[in-house]
Amino acid sequence: MQYERVGGAFYSYGMPFLITDRRTVAVGDWVHLWKKRLMLSANYRYYVNNLSEEKPTTQATGNLQTSLRFSPSPDWPQLQFSYNDFRRNGEDIYLKETVLKRTIQTYTAGLHYAFPIGTTKQSVNFSYSRNNRLDELRDDSDFFTNALNARVSSDLPVGFQVTLEYQFLLLSNDTSNFNRQNSYGFRLRYQTPNKKFNLSAGARQFRTEETFFTPEANRRLFDGRAEFFIRNDLSFSVQVGRSEYEEVMFGNRNYEEVWGEAGLRYRLR
Repeated sequence: MQYERVGGAFYSYGMPFLITDRRTVAVGDWVHLWKKRLMLSANYRYYVNNLSEEKPTTQATGNLQTSLRFSPSPDWPQLQFSYNDFRRNGEDIYLKETVLKRTIQTYTAGLHYAFPIGTTKQSVNFSYSRNNRLDELRDDSDFFTNALNARVSSDLPVGFQVTLEYQFLLLSNDTSNFNRQNSYGFRLRYQTPNKKFNLSAGARQFRTEETFFTPEANRRLFDGRAEFFIRNDLSFSVQVGRSEYEEVMFGNRNYEEVWGEAGLRYRLR
């Protein structure tokens, strides 16, 4: 449990971006059940700003985060569920009227399964999420996002890994679809036995379906990356790529681009 109050006149040189003139109350806990096969967690944070009433609007915000993870056995898939509820209300301190009332709700369900086939290791990830953005004071301001993700990965002998990905995204309101997109991806990775050299190449395509607000379009991405470890904490990498974009209706918006970058990265330990 946490209680915090920061006055409006307080300034921290160590944390210059610290939000002041705010009171915060937070509580959270987690618990393992059934020999740690089931884990539950919940956190709630509530804060109010404008304690000194120097601004015309005071905002009160509450954020609830909950999650559930279930692992019945190492040989079974792991299930994950989460729910996030974010609510913010604003009140005019002079008129004593509510001028802001918004809610963001996010539901997520996922599955992770790792299993061997012969000398290879397989991994399957699947998740679905829905995000609701609600405004109780403005008509026709509610938006909904549905996202579906699937990923299959296979670790092959002699350092190779193959990954296939799929994503579906839909942005809508109560009456219309604003954006509807499917994407497909493929990636091949290789790592030497001494882990000194990494090489990967991939391709991805995004297909946007035609709606009243967006035209039908296709985007293709190709990229390759190489990384060499000079030492355990020092590596040199080179990355190149190409992207293509084309719209079915407006050909003058089509374009192609080629890019590349090289870098030296040092990891502090």
